[in-house]
Amino acid sequence: GADAWGIRYNAGVTQLRHIPIWDYVERYKLTALVETGTEGGDGVAAGISAHVPLIVSYEIVEDVYEVGRRRFSGDTNRVRLFLGHSVTVLPAMLRLVEQQRVLFWLDAHLPQHHGGAGPYTTEEIAPLRREIEVITSLRDCARDVVLIDDLGLVDAAFWPASEDLRRWVPDPSVEAVPFWKIAEFFPGHHAEVLPNTTAAVGLFPR
Repeated sequence: GADAWGIRYNAGVTQLRHIPIWDYVERYKLTALVETGTEGGDGVAAGISAHVPLIVSYEIVEDVYEVGRRRFSGDTNRVRLFLGHSVTVLPAMLRLVEQQRVLFWLDAHLPQHHGGAGPYTTEEIAPLRREIEVITSLRDCARDVVLIDDLGLVDAAFWPASEDLRRWVPDPSVEAVPFWKIAEFFPGHHAEVLPNTTAAVGLFPR
């Protein structure tokens, strides 16, 4: 199917290593990766493989954070990991990349799926809208590239994960946010589905 932006989509799972971020890094002269949702560290590893000079990532589940911390303990000059809720730690993360052109990989959601015991608030379970509000309020993103995964947690039109969201959130009345509302935060960007993915979209400077 396709949404109102003309973006085609399918159900599925996306990992950053499946996306040609080396091309984005070179084309847009990006010098930092900011990731929400470290999980096992594959996104960080993809950034290292793409020769991104600075990689900043956060994880809300402590045991999962410790896996990443151990994995990248020998690369602390390049990799900075944070533990906590993204909306809380994002200001400190963004301070580290103030002078950088950033590749954002927004992939934080449903910590229960990764061993988190909770209880979690709705914002911790589905933080994307608030993450974007924080990011765009604290920096000029005109030269940044923003990659957003798991669009079913944003727009019910994309795939059935929106039903998964409703099973987990404490507030049963919560509604997924349409993608066009997210895109409005980046008026100087155009949206396109990411190559080799099934449920992720990129916002790129025009």
